Amino acid sequence: MAASTFTFSGFSTPEELDPLGIWDLVISPVVPYAAGSDDRGLIWRVDHPTSSREAETALLAQRAKVEQWEYSLDAAARRLADLSPVTSYALGFGAPEAELLAQIAALQSPVLSYGLGEAATAAYHEVYEQANALLLQFKRLIHHFARIETATRGVSVALTAVDWTGDYETVWLDGATASDMGLHLEAVRLALESRHALLRLISVVTSGALSLTLKASVPGGQVLLLPAVYNYVRSILKELERQRPSEPVRTGRLGTVEAGYAWNAGPGSGS
Repeated sequence: MAASTFTFSGFSTPEELDPLGIWDLVISPVVPYAAGSDDRGLIWRVDHPTSSREAETALLAQRAKVEQWEYSLDAAARRLADLSPVTSYALGFGAPEAELLAQIAALQSPVLSYGLGEAATAAYHEVYEQANALLLQFKRLIHHFARIETATRGVSVALTAVDWTGDYETVWLDGATASDMGLHLEAVRLALESRHALLRLISVVTSGALSLTLKASVPGGQVLLLPAVYNYVRSILKELERQRPSEPVRTGRLGTVEAGYAWNAGPGSGS
C-alpha cells in the first residue's frame, strides 16, 4: 500500500530539504511578497492513499517527530550558547564547532582568510547572498501563517486557512465523512506544530548569530554569520538524530468530530 505523502510549498532552505525531516519541500521560484500579488503563501498538504488506520498512524508518527525535534532544538541552542570564539579555539571541539569557529575567524580577519581583490569580493558576495536568501525565507515563514490541505488519493478533501489572530476557515468537499474530518484536524495540528518548530529554529539561528557577533566582535556579523550558524544548527540536529534511539510509533484513534462542530463555520470560528 502506498504511504501518505506530506508536502510543504512556499518555503525553501539552502539544502532544499525540510530541516525537521517532516515534509517534502516543493521548490518553486519565490517572488518577494507584495500587496496584490498572486502569492499563495505557505501550504502544507497531506495526501493519503485511503482514509484508514494507516493514515492515522502516519499522522501520529509525524507529530512524534516534531516533538523530538523540539527537544533537539533546545539542545542545539544550549551548545550554541556555550560556544565562545574568544576562549574556545584550543579546546578541541568537534567538527560542527570547528567549522563554525573557522567561519567566525574568516569574518574576523577577512584579508588573511580571503585575500584581496576579486577573490575576496566574490567570497563576501557569496556569504552575503546566502544570508539574504535565508532572511527571505525566514520572513516568509513569519509573515504567512498557514494553509493546510488534505486529500485522499489525490482528491482534495478539505482546506483550512489560519490567520495570525487564530481564526480559521475550513472548506470541505461535499460528502466529507467524520473520518475525513478527524484526519484533517490532525493534519492541521501537525502543520501548526511544524511551523512552531521552524520558528524555533529561526529563533535559535538568529539569536545565536547575534550572540556570536557580540562575543567575536565581527562587524555586520549577525547577518553574515546566519549561513554558518544555520549550518551548525543543522549539523547538531543531524548528530542528535543519529544518536536518538528508535521509538515505537504511537497508535490510537484520532479525535472524533462531533455533530455540529464548528469546522464548517466561517472566519472567526476558531479559538
